[in-house]
Amino acid sequence: MNIFDKLKFVYKVNRFRNGMTAKGEEATVTLSALCDKVNSIRKGQAQVSGEKAQEVHSTTLNKLFKDYSASGGVVETYVKAFEYAGPALEKWLEDKLGIPGIAKATTAEALYDVLVAGNGIDLLEIVDISEKGTSAKLDEFALGSKEREMLEVLAECLTRGQSEARGSSQVWQMPTEPLCGANFFTWLLQHNALIRRNYDKIVFLRPGSMSSTEQAATPLRVVRPKFDEALLAARRELGQTGTSTAEFAQFLTENRILLVAWDCYHLNLAGVKNQRPNLVELAKGLNSGQKGNAVLLCVGNTVEFNPKGALGKGTTNRVLPKIGGETHTSRWFSKCRIKKQKRVEYFHDQWKRFNVIRGNATLEEAGMRPKRALSYYSDYNKRPVWPIDIRHRALFATNLAEFSFFDPTQGYDRLVGELDSEPDDVRLHRQEMRDYLTFIDSRRNKRMQPFGRTPENLKKFPPSRFLEFASTAKYWLGYHAYQNVPSVGVYVDLFSRCEDKDLEYPVPTPALVKNTILVEHDQVMRVRDLELPNENKGHRYSIPLSLKAYIQDRWRLERPHDRAVAHHRVASRLAHSRNDSIMLKLEFPYSPFRGDSRLFFVAETLRHLMRSLQPLASVDGTRDWQSKNVMRGKFPATPTSDAAGILERNRHVVNYCFARLYQESINNHRRQLSRAFGGVQLDVELLQILGQEGILGEPHEYLHPSQKQTYLKQCGLAMLDIGDLDKAEECFEKLKNFSPADGAKYTYEYGQLDRAVILKERGKDKEAEHILDELENSLQDLFEQTGRYLAGKNKKGSKSDKTRRAYNLVKRIKSQQAYIKYDRKDFKGARDAVLAVLPDLGSRKKLFQKFDPVSVDLELRYISAIDRLSAQIVKESPEESTRLRDWARTLTNSQAINAMTQDYPHDGMRYLILLGRIQRRSGSLDEAETILFHVQRILQQYGGSERVFFSAAIESGRILEEISRKEIKCLEALVLEDPNDANQKDLLSARAKFMRAYVAYYRPAYQRAEARGYIRDKRIAKLRCLRMLKDAKNMFKAMPDESTWMAVLDKAREEQTRSTSQRKSYDDASKNVREAFFGYTLEHVSDGFTLLGDIDEIVLEIAHISGE
Repeated sequence: MNIFDKLKFVYKVNRFRNGMTAKGEEATVTLSALCDKVNSIRKGQAQVSGEKAQEVHSTTLNKLFKDYSASGGVVETYVKAFEYAGPALEKWLEDKLGIPGIAKATTAEALYDVLVAGNGIDLLEIVDISEKGTSAKLDEFALGSKEREMLEVLAECLTRGQSEARGSSQVWQMPTEPLCGANFFTWLLQHNALIRRNYDKIVFLRPGSMSSTEQAATPLRVVRPKFDEALLAARRELGQTGTSTAEFAQFLTENRILLVAWDCYHLNLAGVKNQRPNLVELAKGLNSGQKGNAVLLCVGNTVEFNPKGALGKGTTNRVLPKIGGETHTSRWFSKCRIKKQKRVEYFHDQWKRFNVIRGNATLEEAGMRPKRALSYYSDYNKRPVWPIDIRHRALFATNLAEFSFFDPTQGYDRLVGELDSEPDDVRLHRQEMRDYLTFIDSRRNKRMQPFGRTPENLKKFPPSRFLEFASTAKYWLGYHAYQNVPSVGVYVDLFSRCEDKDLEYPVPTPALVKNTILVEHDQVMRVRDLELPNENKGHRYSIPLSLKAYIQDRWRLERPHDRAVAHHRVASRLAHSRNDSIMLKLEFPYSPFRGDSRLFFVAETLRHLMRSLQPLASVDGTRDWQSKNVMRGKFPATPTSDAAGILERNRHVVNYCFARLYQESINNHRRQLSRAFGGVQLDVELLQILGQEGILGEPHEYLHPSQKQTYLKQCGLAMLDIGDLDKAEECFEKLKNFSPADGAKYTYEYGQLDRAVILKERGKDKEAEHILDELENSLQDLFEQTGRYLAGKNKKGSKSDKTRRAYNLVKRIKSQQAYIKYDRKDFKGARDAVLAVLPDLGSRKKLFQKFDPVSVDLELRYISAIDRLSAQIVKESPEESTRLRDWARTLTNSQAINAMTQDYPHDGMRYLILLGRIQRRSGSLDEAETILFHVQRILQQYGGSERVFFSAAIESGRILEEISRKEIKCLEALVLEDPNDANQKDLLSARAKFMRAYVAYYRPAYQRAEARGYIRDKRIAKLRCLRMLKDAKNMFKAMPDESTWMAVLDKAREEQTRSTSQRKSYDDASKNVREAFFGYTLEHVSDGFTLLGDIDEIVLEIAHISGE
C-alpha cells in the first residue's frame, strides 16, 4: 500500500469536505496544506539532486481522492510525487493528526484499526448542551410537522418515562429500518428544550463496523461492530476512570449524560465468539427498573434486544409508544414518512434551505429543476417517503453545477457537489450508508437464522451484488431486465461475475431476494409489481437515490471493470429495446413523448455507455486515430481487461455516443431535441455526460478532433437555451481556437456571431453592433455571393451546400442587425434588413413555402417591425395601417401552424407569442389571453428555451394586466353606482387578476433575468414590476380595511393554483408522468403573494425590485 493510496484511504473513511481530521468538526489537515507539505519536501530534494520538482495542487488532488477520471499521466505524476515525499510526509501526517502508526500500516484493514485507535474515525460525537441558552432553532432544518411532533414525544419518553403506564426504564430502544434517517432524527434531540433541561451532554455512538480479518473480500466475512471501542473512547473523553459497566452507568446518571447508540442492527453481526458486546451488557445493567431519566437510547432493530435475546425473557425493555399513548409498536418511527401532496411541500422547504446553504439565487421556483421533483412526487406516486430521501433530492437539485442531478450513476460525491461544510443530515447519512454496506454481506449472529439469513443463502447470493446492479437503474430494476435476454447475443446474464470466473452467482429470483435482502431490509430494497406483456406480472426493485449513488462511487473504486461491464450490458439491453413501445412502461414511469418512445431509450443508452468507460493507467495522446474504428456505427464492444484494447474501446464509446446517438439519433443533425422537443434540460444533461470528467464545455479526451468543434458549438447553444450566458460565451470563445480544417467553414465568424448574440442579451448593443459591422465588412464577398444566390434562386438546378451555408450565415448576421435596429425603434431599417435576404416575405407566396427553421429569427423581426410600423401610420393612413397589421397577423398565424405541424413546436411558440402580442396591441385581449394560455401550457408540459420563457412571461403579464386594468376601471364605476355583492365579487376577481400578473409572470421574469444576466429582459420586467407595485400600493390604500386586501390575495392565489393545475404534466389515460426533462413548473410562484400582505411589505418589495 503506497503512501498515495494510504492517504486516499484516510481521506475516504475519515472524510471531511476540505481535508482530514483526528476529531471534531474542523479539518486538521486540509488538502491544500497536504500539497504544500509535499511541494516543500520535493523542493528541498530537487535542490540537492538538481532535478525539477513538479508541483501538486489541491484541486487536482481532491478529484483524484474522489476517483474522478483523469489521464494516466496526472495520476502517475501525483503518485510519484507522494512517494518521493515518503517517510517525512507520513511522520508529518502522524504529528498533525495525532495518530501514531500510520507509517507502519501496510493494509487497509490495519490502517483502519490505527485510525480507530486514534479517533481518526468518529466512533462517537459528544455534544455539550449544558449552556441552556445556546440551543439552535429547529427551523434551520426545515422539519415537517410530524417530525417535530414525534421529536417532542421522543424527548418526553426519555425524560418522563416514569409517567407511562408500563413503568420506568433507563434504557429505551427505538426500532427503525436501516437508512431511514433515524440517526439525524435523534441527533436533533440536542436542540429540544426538554432534553436541554434534563441533560448536560449527549454522546452519540457509531458502530464503525469493518472487517479486520483476511476475509474482507468474501461474502461471509466476519465483521464485528466497534461499539466497544466507542464506549472506551467515550469513557476516556468524559473522564470516567472506572472499569465496570455498573460504575459507568452510575457515572452517566450522576452527570446527566444521555448515550445514543446508532445503527444497533450491527449487533446482529457474528462478532466475537462467546463474547457479548459491552453495549448489550450496559443495556442489561440499566434495564433494572430504576426511576429517572433515560441513560441509553438504542436506535435500530436487533436480535439482542428481542424479548428472547440478550436482556432475557419477560424483561421490560422499552419500545417507543405511538403518539397519544397508544399501544407499543416497532413501527413507531415509520410515522415520520411523508405522504401524498405533503411530499411536494416538504421538498420545496428543503429546496429553499439548501439554496441558502449553497448561496444560490432563488431563480428556479418557476424552473425545470423543481419540475423534476414535482413529477417524481406526483399524485400518481403514492408511496410514503422517508424525509431523508426527500432531503437528498433537494440537496442534489440545488447543485447548479450538475444538470444530471437525479442521475445516481455519476456517484454521490458529484451529486452533492462542493459545500463549505456538509449539513448534519447529509454528513450523518453518508456515515450510515458506509456502515450499512459493510454490514449487509457479513456473517450474522446465529440467532438471526430463524429470520432466513442463513450462511448458505448469503454465500449463494451476496445482497451487495444485487444492490450494485439495482444502483445502475435510474428508476427501478425490473424483473424483465434479467429474465428477457435478447437473442442477439451481445447481452448476457447481468448478474454473472465479471472478474472471478470461478464464482458464478445465480439469477436472483424473487424467492432468493425475499430470503436474503428483503427479510431484514424491506425499506431499503423496495419491491413493486410490474405489469409485463401477455398479462404476466413480475417485480421491480428500487433503492433510495442516495444509496444508489453511494454504491456507484464505491463500486467504481473497488471493482471498476465489473462496473463498466454492468453498465455496458444495461446499455446494450436498452439499445435493443428502443423500438419496442411496450418496453417503455417497463423501464420508465413516463408516457411516450409526442408519440415517440425511442428518445428515452437512446438517451439512457448514451448515459450507460459513457459510464462504461474504463480507467487507463496512462493515455498515449499521440497514438494515431483510426477513424474507421472510432467513427463506425457498430455498437461498442464489451469492456476488456486487456490494457492494449482499452484506449481504442474508450475512443469508440465516446465517438459513438456523440456522433451516432446524440447528433444523429437524438438530434437528427438539426438540434431536434431542443427545437422540436423542447428538451433543453435533457440536451444540457447529455452534453455534460459527454464532457471530459463530466464538465460541460470540455471536449472529451477520447473525442475525435473533427468532432470537438461541433461539441463546443452544441454546448454554447445549449447554454444559451437555459440562459447561462457566461458558460455560453466561454464555449464560443473556445471555437476561435479551431481552424477551418478542424471542422466546418466559417468557424471564427460563427463564434463572433454567437458572441454578438450574448452581448445583445446583456444589453451591450454598441459592442454587438460593432462585431456585426466587422463581420459584414470582412465577408463582403459572401454578401455578394448571397445576392447572386437570391437572384438565381428561381432558376432550375440545385445550389451547392457551400452556397447554402454562406446564405445561412448572412441571414443570421442580418437577423441580429435587424434586432438592434428594432430595439432602437428604427422599424423601417429593421424591415429593410430582413427583406434584403428574404424578399419573399412581402408577398403572399410566402404563405405556401416550406417552413425554414434558419429564417425564424428574420421572420419574427420582420413581422414585429411591420406591426409597429402599422401603429405609426394609423393616423396618416388608416387603410395601409390595417393592411400591414392584417398581413402581420396572417403571416404569423401561418408560420405558427407550419412550425407546429412540421415538428418545430419550440419555434411555433415564438410565433404564437408574437401573435398574442399583435392581438393585444389591436385590442383583442380575449384572443390574446387564449393564445398565451396555450403557450404557457406547452411550456410547462414540453419546455422551451430561457428566451422563450422571458417572452412568454412578460407577454402573459402584459395581457393579464391590461385585462385586469380594463375590468377594474369598469367595475369600480359600477360599484359606485350599485355596490351589490355580485359587483363586489367581480371587482375582487379583477383585482386578483392584477396581482396575478405581477406574482405569476412579471416577478419570476425579473428574478430569472437578473440572476442570469439578461439585461434587456431585466429592464423590461423591472419597469413592469415597479409600475404594478406602485399601483398595488395605491390599491391597498383605497381598501376599506386590511381584510379586503387579504381577500384579494387569497383569490389571486386560488386562481393561480387553478390555472397551474389546468396545465398539469400528467397523462390521465396512462396515469404516467411526462418526463420532466421537458417543461418547467409554476407550482410555487404563489409564494410571492405572502410578500405583499400589507403596505409595509409592499414598500419593501418595491425597494427590493428597485435595488435600494
